[in-house]
Amino acid sequence: MNPFEEKLHALKVAYKADKAIAWEEYRAKSAELKNQLAIVSGIKGVPTLHCVIATIKEQQRMLKADRDRKLSKFGRTYHFMRKETLAEMETFYQGGAI
Repeated sequence: MNPFEEKLHALKVAYKADKAIAWEEYRAKSAELKNQLAIVSGIKGVPTLHCVIATIKEQQRMLKADRDRKLSKFGRTYHFMRKETLAEMETFYQGGAI
């Protein structure tokens, strides 16, 4: 592989690793929130629990939004760096540096 292909490959591997970490964090936190929701939902007769349940559901929505924001950021960064690397490669080969 030439240096440009190596750089593109490294970018892709880093992107996939970041994406996997974001998903793993989301799954862990989501499971914890679902567990909390199950515990609270099992309790009957306390009127303030509706507020607690609403808060947990809002935390779940915020968690999904955070995950989507991270994935979008990683994707934009990856595609920008990939485009820059391809432009460098094109300039390198058109400049007669072969």
